[in-house]
Amino acid sequence: MPPIRVLQVMPAMDAGGMETFVMNVYRTIDRDKVQFDFLYHYDKPCFFDDEICTLGGNIYKMTVRQDNNLPRYLRELRELFAAHPEWRIIHGHYSGFGMFYNPVARRAGIPVRVGHSHNTAYEHNLVGQLENTYIVDEKGNKRKLRGKGEGEA
Repeated sequence: MPPIRVLQVMPAMDAGGMETFVMNVYRTIDRDKVQFDFLYHYDKPCFFDDEICTLGGNIYKMTVRQDNNLPRYLRELRELFAAHPEWRIIHGHYSGFGMFYNPVARRAGIPVRVGHSHNTAYEHNLVGQLENTYIVDEKGNKRKLRGKGEGEA
């Protein structure tokens, strides 16, 4: 039986704390049972690329953080998920973009979608503002989180 393939959604796989944590898990799991693939939001060489490939993972790169082209990003996500029906689990480590990739994954039929935020603050850009206003529930639906801000009328 082939391993369960889990798509890890990351900004990129440079040598940061979140990336190192995911790689420590990846190194120690039974890769005959579970295998990781990675989706980056930057198209650039990254610190862990060679090791990911050596461990049996595949890397997919998009440019949305470089060009902010959300319509193309959403189209590329639909195409990517359609091309990989083996992905039954998506584990997102990228809270700001979860509002985009989780609904696309749900519509693509990926039954398990995990959101894992490693942040203690929001980004100070449009994505951070949207995330601060909306959350994505377990079914991939956007829900209004709050108005202008806590304590504001």
